[in-house]
Amino acid sequence: MRNLLNAESIASSRIFPETPWRERIERAAGAVFAKLPSRRIAAVSSRAARYGDLTAVIGLSGAIFGSLSVRCSWAAAGNFARGMLGVPEPTKEQIQITLGELAHRIARTMGKEAAGPARECLIEAPIVFGHASADGDPLAKSCLVAFEFQGFPVWIRFSIYD
Repeated sequence: MRNLLNAESIASSRIFPETPWRERIERAAGAVFAKLPSRRIAAVSSRAARYGDLTAVIGLSGAIFGSLSVRCSWAAAGNFARGMLGVPEPTKEQIQITLGELAHRIARTMGKEAAGPARECLIEAPIVFGHASADGDPLAKSCLVAFEFQGFPVWIRFSIYD
């Protein structure tokens, strides 16, 4: 169990890199999607309608204090599950778990890159819920990147808190 008295030292070691988060999101998502059987993912204009059926949210703490969300349709999430699990017709639960795992992998990849080996970045367990818009937290600095995966839009938002 983590010592809560260490929270002050973690907060003092937080990073607020000036590197554009869009590039970090694109690299992390590209690295994660490259491991899927259908490797085609492309960043597209985020001006399209930003509503999806499912959203997976991951919290980050330590060197980076923020959240990462992945939003998409059930159809896109079903394609992720088919590719990651190798099942022809994934269940609703498998689809939700797979979307959470995908978000976790992207957050972990971003956290490792941004924090570096000398700093600690903790990745929380994903929360997956339905019917949400892509509106972010107004109190956070955030970056939204839209992707296309097998013809379906996927939105990844990273929000960082000071």
